[in-house]
Amino acid sequence: MAATSQVSSLLDLIMSLLDTATTYQHQESVKNEVAESLKTIGSHQPNVLLTACHQYLLQNPKLGAFKRAFVLQTISICVDNCEVVSKLDEQIIMLIINLATQEMNMTKDTDVEWAESSMEVLVTLAKNTRFVSHVIDAILQKFPPGQTTSPHRYIVLTMATIAVHNPFGLVPFLTDILSRTVPLLQHVKTDPLRCAWARAICSFCEAVRECETERPKEASEEYIGDHSRPNSASGHCQEVSNRATYSDQTEAVYDVIFSWIYSKDPKTRGEAAECVGELCLMIKQTRLVEDVKKIVTNMIPLYRKSYNESHMITQGICRFLEAACVDETCPLEPYLEDILNALFPNACLDPDDTTVTLSTQAIKNHSEAFRCFDVAATRFADRIVYYLLHKMQNVADSQKLGAINVLRHLLNATGQHMEDKRSLLTMGLKKLLAAENTTSIRVKRAIVQLCVALADHSYVDAEGGDYVIAFLVRNLVGPTEQESAAKKVEVDVAGLNQLRTQCAQALYTIANTCVCATKLLWPYLLEFICCERYTPVVGDLCKCLRTLVSREVEAGRKMDYVTGFDNPKVAGRHAVFARLFTSFCNAPLNGLLTRRAREAGGLIQAVAPWFHPSMEGPAARWSEKLEPLLDELSTTVSSGDSAPAELRGRKIARWHEACLDWLSACVAVVPEGDWRQDLAAAMGKQLDMYKELSDEKSFLLRCLGVTLARITAKQFVIDHMMLMFKSASHSVLTERQGCARGVGSIATSHMDLILIELENVSKWEHARKSSGIFGFIKDTMPIRQYPDIEMIHLRATLMLCYGHVVMACSLDTITQRLQNTIIVFLRNYFANSKQETVVREAMLETMRLIATAVHPSRIGGEWKFEARNELLAYAKDYLNGETPEWLTSSLRLLACKTTAALVQLEPPLSPADIEDIGTVLTRQILPMQREKSGLKTLAFDIFDYASSSVFSTFSGSSSSHTNIYMTPPLTANSVAEGPNGTPIHQRHRGIGGKMEDDESATIMDATMHQYGLALEQIVRMAPTTQTIMILLKILLPYYGKQADHERIRAVDMTVLVLRVYYECAEDISLGHASDFEPLSSLLGRLAPRLIDLLAHVRLQALSAIHWTLRLAYMHKGHGRDADQSLFSYSGFVEKYLTSGDVKLEGQKEKLAIEAIAQIIEYRLPQSQMQIYLSAIFEMLTDRQSHVSSAAAQLLTYAVMARGATLNAEAEILVTKMVEKLADIHHCVQTNTDVLAALVAFAVHQQQAVCDVLFKQPLPYSINITDAWECLSRDKLLFAVILDHLTELLGASLDQPFELMDSGGGVSAKVVNVEPCTYVAVLAEVVKNGEPESALMERLPLILTLLIHFICSVSDTQFPVMQKEGSKNPLIITPDLRRAAEKPAGMAVAAIKNLLNRTRSNMVIEDMNQARAWTDCLDKDSFIQAITVFIRSLVEQRPAWVSPLAKTMEEYANSESEPRRLAAVIIAASLIRRSTSENGEFNEQLLVKCIRRLEDSLTDPSLRIRKLCVKGLGELSECSSTDVISRFVHMAVEAAMSGLDDHGDRKDTVAIESIMALNKLVQLTNNDQLKSILPLVLLKIRPCFEKDSHTLRAASFSLFGELGSRVGENSEEFRGHLHTNIVSLLLHLNDDFEEVRQNCANSIYRLHGLLTSPNASICIERELKDGKQPASYNLFIKDFASILANSFPDRINQYALATSNYFKSSSARIRCNAAHLTGCLLDGLTAPLRATISRELVFTGLVALLKDSEDVNVRISATRAIANLHDFH
Repeated sequence: MAATSQVSSLLDLIMSLLDTATTYQHQESVKNEVAESLKTIGSHQPNVLLTACHQYLLQNPKLGAFKRAFVLQTISICVDNCEVVSKLDEQIIMLIINLATQEMNMTKDTDVEWAESSMEVLVTLAKNTRFVSHVIDAILQKFPPGQTTSPHRYIVLTMATIAVHNPFGLVPFLTDILSRTVPLLQHVKTDPLRCAWARAICSFCEAVRECETERPKEASEEYIGDHSRPNSASGHCQEVSNRATYSDQTEAVYDVIFSWIYSKDPKTRGEAAECVGELCLMIKQTRLVEDVKKIVTNMIPLYRKSYNESHMITQGICRFLEAACVDETCPLEPYLEDILNALFPNACLDPDDTTVTLSTQAIKNHSEAFRCFDVAATRFADRIVYYLLHKMQNVADSQKLGAINVLRHLLNATGQHMEDKRSLLTMGLKKLLAAENTTSIRVKRAIVQLCVALADHSYVDAEGGDYVIAFLVRNLVGPTEQESAAKKVEVDVAGLNQLRTQCAQALYTIANTCVCATKLLWPYLLEFICCERYTPVVGDLCKCLRTLVSREVEAGRKMDYVTGFDNPKVAGRHAVFARLFTSFCNAPLNGLLTRRAREAGGLIQAVAPWFHPSMEGPAARWSEKLEPLLDELSTTVSSGDSAPAELRGRKIARWHEACLDWLSACVAVVPEGDWRQDLAAAMGKQLDMYKELSDEKSFLLRCLGVTLARITAKQFVIDHMMLMFKSASHSVLTERQGCARGVGSIATSHMDLILIELENVSKWEHARKSSGIFGFIKDTMPIRQYPDIEMIHLRATLMLCYGHVVMACSLDTITQRLQNTIIVFLRNYFANSKQETVVREAMLETMRLIATAVHPSRIGGEWKFEARNELLAYAKDYLNGETPEWLTSSLRLLACKTTAALVQLEPPLSPADIEDIGTVLTRQILPMQREKSGLKTLAFDIFDYASSSVFSTFSGSSSSHTNIYMTPPLTANSVAEGPNGTPIHQRHRGIGGKMEDDESATIMDATMHQYGLALEQIVRMAPTTQTIMILLKILLPYYGKQADHERIRAVDMTVLVLRVYYECAEDISLGHASDFEPLSSLLGRLAPRLIDLLAHVRLQALSAIHWTLRLAYMHKGHGRDADQSLFSYSGFVEKYLTSGDVKLEGQKEKLAIEAIAQIIEYRLPQSQMQIYLSAIFEMLTDRQSHVSSAAAQLLTYAVMARGATLNAEAEILVTKMVEKLADIHHCVQTNTDVLAALVAFAVHQQQAVCDVLFKQPLPYSINITDAWECLSRDKLLFAVILDHLTELLGASLDQPFELMDSGGGVSAKVVNVEPCTYVAVLAEVVKNGEPESALMERLPLILTLLIHFICSVSDTQFPVMQKEGSKNPLIITPDLRRAAEKPAGMAVAAIKNLLNRTRSNMVIEDMNQARAWTDCLDKDSFIQAITVFIRSLVEQRPAWVSPLAKTMEEYANSESEPRRLAAVIIAASLIRRSTSENGEFNEQLLVKCIRRLEDSLTDPSLRIRKLCVKGLGELSECSSTDVISRFVHMAVEAAMSGLDDHGDRKDTVAIESIMALNKLVQLTNNDQLKSILPLVLLKIRPCFEKDSHTLRAASFSLFGELGSRVGENSEEFRGHLHTNIVSLLLHLNDDFEEVRQNCANSIYRLHGLLTSPNASICIERELKDGKQPASYNLFIKDFASILANSFPDRINQYALATSNYFKSSSARIRCNAAHLTGCLLDGLTAPLRATISRELVFTGLVALLKDSEDVNVRISATRAIANLHDFH
């Protein structure tokens, strides 16, 4: 439609909407809105809409396919509405039906959407019984009888779809349809048409069957002369016969459709196959019998040619099977094999296979194939079972899986048909379950599932159940690596685990429930229990065996240990016993091992008589002691009140010791030596079974050692000891430990024999191997000179063996054997520090075991171990070879444990030795920060808690002694106090804590713990001050390390050393006073650490200080008596240091430092003061700013307290403090604290300090800022500095800037340096100046100068470079230009500081809310910002106002424009409210301000004139009516004159005039308002549409004000209100918030003038108190309806006025106009609709539909047209 054509009806509007949708078809939002609008119109005027759509399609024959589809979809949506069906005109519907059929016939094969839209129209109408006959008639018109050419494909599909949605509507026409179809089908040649006809015939058949179901009475007729037809495969439904009505026609159709199976198109073949299947349920039974061969032989081959049509073919076959299997009449047997072969591949798909993505059709086809087998099984179950068993023998996994799954499905789904096939199934599955049948894991898992199904149906009890058992047992374990490599297949670990779990569960189920379980499983399972491959499933086998024995015992039968045990494959009793004991290894470690041990222990107890008749008693200990112990150790969580959770490593050690004790008891009760040797031999043979299981092998070696200790045959012992060495993999740590502990166990009974054999083993290193790793030859060979890795690990095992042999040595011979034999032998190895790490670790462990063995508490007496220092030297040599930061082994941990054990031996270490060993340990351990991965998991293997701890060995000592030894260093924040107030720290155990060498800790944590124990033992052996100073000297350098872990470790060790010294000090005499030398150094370095970032360091530092002061008190001769004057540790922590793991708050830091400074001042001797200060100065540069600040505070307290004694050092002290300022500038608090000490000195040189600071560059550095702050806080300096500054600043403002030539005739104002400097200083000194009274006296002058500064420099800039030749230092730096942006920003900063100083927070808040601080920097907005500031002072600080105004009086007549401007700003700001000092009204001040503004109305400056008009407008808010009455006329005249200001080119004065008038009209009497009203209304009307949103907002506001004053009695204003109401409503949703708000206010204030109650109610509800509506669209909808109903004579005026805005430049206004138009014209009565100028309005809306700028405009126009549905 052309843009210039006139639109006058709804029909034209609908046509325009359709044109819009087709024009903007790619804009989904527009298209969707048009569709929604058409839907709305269609729900009210469906006939008009349908007529419009009909005409549109007819008038636009060349419209594109997608566009025509949209129109048809619109029709479909309209007629699909149930509410409008009754309104539809039948003639129009007939036209639409004909249109749809014509459109359908016009489509091509590619026009899918167009054709489907046409079909949707017809189907939608056909769903209704009113129109279904018309639709089918219309369709049949396109399908005349006798036609040899098929109708359009979508005509056929439409009939099919109608049959699906309304079968009862179509079936009455079916005879006619089929009569036309039958002669036509043979002429259908194209594949798409054949597909359509096949689909339609399927739908026809389904419709007939559905009608039979819904109307069974109509289906009571029987077939005449033929068998009845079933409707299901089960044959249980009643026979129905109304299909007979169509039997002849369907047979004719069947003949034609069947020929389509031979089509070349795969989809046609699939559709034809499904259709043939459906027709099989419709044709006569005799015909089906005749065509069985034809159907089978033609449908089966279709699978080979199908692509995606398999599902349709399978459905067709399924329907055929339903018809053929209902009884025995159909001769299907000859073809069953072919049918199954065709269906079976479809059943072989695995929907659970995640490696293959199956389509939805494939999954449906799979289910349909299963259904086919299910249907066929109702008649041919035995044939199907044979078939499936045969398929299971196929080599392809998919074939096997398919057969297994189908068989399982039949067992579960068609059980009644499979009952008599039990023996057939059992025998048929033997080959599948046989061992030689190697299949994949997926197939095996499917077989297991089939076995479960067989067990559920009691098939396993029958003959052949042993094959099932063998299969399950065989698949308990996966293939070996060799087998997998031979098959060249990737091992599916997850699949193997699932298979094992399924097999184990199936075996247990059989053992627990099967009647013949004992016959099947006993002793068959014993063949596998000792097989290496079955090691992972020993627990499952034991469970089954134990269950069998329990069932036999419960049944009162004895186990048969004879029958079947002659089988060589069945394991013997010794082998089983050894195997079961090895299963106890690491039982508490996890649930799997616990379950294995529990089952093995239960089996040992159950079959104990089989092992030996005398073992039944000891075997009972399993349930009495060991099983409860296992339950206890398996518990991982302890309750809150219970003992701490035991370490996992200690649990395993306890468990192993208990098991070995049980083994020893079991062996001891057997008197026969041969039985013991047989058991040991069986253990030796099983060592090779655990090549890959080091933990089990290590435990078996220990078991073998315990067993050999009970054997007296020496040669047997020697042979098996050698076997232990040869079988152990010495490169594995756990096996080394197991071998060494096993040898130690043997040594308890054969000490001499073991020592001799160990020497023989040591000679292996010097012999050439002839075979294997440790083979050796008899002939003489030279000694090897090159290292061998196997020999290295053997050497490590040998060293460990000697350690455990020493521990096993009897106490009466240990010293002699050690000195004469063992040490002499080991010294050759110990002396070589260059050996490999593994050997050094073993030697350190051996040293520790030796020291433990000869500890005085163990052997008694005062025997001295002379080789102690020698061994310590070896340990130091080993440590020195390590890298401090990198932890790669357990060598350091073992060295600490060795040191802790050796230092306990007599005699005590010398000071030199202490320093030497302490330095080496500390240097190698404290810096550790990285460790090699994997060390953590070896922790409990390396350290066997049962015997490796020095302290656990001496458990017989006193409890107090044990507690002292076991107290670890502090690692958590738990705090308590002892009897003397001494801090005692304990580690949180169990929950979140890491104890000792637990495997939950890292090796690094365990190493630190052992390091602490080593230092503790050093102090305990030599508890003197000298020892403490040596150790502290080593630790002090680590207090200030940057690395957290080094500080933590250093203070931890310090606390540990001081605590242990306090407990054991021997150089303290009661009554003898002496200095505690480490006191000053510790206090100087640890006191600042009280506010370390780490809470742990803080608490430990305080603990160290407490211990230090306690020790100093002891050294005064008081002994260990309580020092009543010493601070309470817990009280100090609670008061100052309680902050959790985060850093302390600033106030708490100061309080803590002040408190500790007072303590130090009281307790530090003057003789140690110099050392203390030196330490403090070192701490000033600590890496942590909080710590350096604390040091500075301590320095301040020290200077203040003892300054009189430091006169000679005062100058040096101050100099150092000033020098430190640059070094500590990063720490503000440190600067502050250092400057605090500087203030006392600065008082005497105040003038010099000021002069120097004036010359510092701007912006001031942190140091200079802090200096000014310190100076201003001094009460003597503050007032003098202020007076000096104000004088200098006032003089500098006479010439605040210079004009600089920028080139090209352009100059720029550049601010001078002096005013900036003085303002910057002023900003600093007013921050914290004292006293405040001095500041308040000078406050008016300061504010005046700052406001003057802003006015003077508002349009200036900073100098970019310094003047040439200037010798003054550079003050205005680039940093200042970046920080302050503009010079006025410096005054803003000063004002902020001043307000903060005077606690005028509300003034700051007022400025923040108005964003006035930012406006101060803008040359156009600074006046408003100052106004906000002055008015805030009036409200918050009235006492400042009068002095400020008085100070400004001298500026009023100044020649300087900035001074006059400042005076006018103050005067204008005080018009609204002028107050005296007490906050009351000050009329005198107000009059002065008004006069000042009146006098300035003629000022040459435009901004001053503008400000005067604005200020006089504020007179409306004045509280004095007298003053208002005196000056309001003058103010109004001034505002009116401002409307015509000739210099006002940008309407700035005009805007202020309108705003002033807006305020003043409230104060003007009616006569005066009436006199100016015509002029104001004339002036204001154009302002509504000005581009300036500020002017629009002011105009709307003034209009509202005028109306509220004179509108009630002025008909003239009422007329203007109706004229302007449209503008108010449209701009209520203006682009700018200010305009929207003013419109809302005006509408709210003027609603009474409309004299419409409904309008008033609506406005008061939606625009309450002048607020904007919550939803503009909803408000316009309601209000427009009210306007139309209230003022029907003006509705056309409103509509035309609104249409004028259709061409507005604002897209939002155009949207609003469209919306308002739609709402105004919605729901009008017929007479009112007749008054509307339709052509203008409708044409404008249509133009908006084509808006090219904004899509929202088109959407709004579309929505508006939807509301015009009544304009038809």
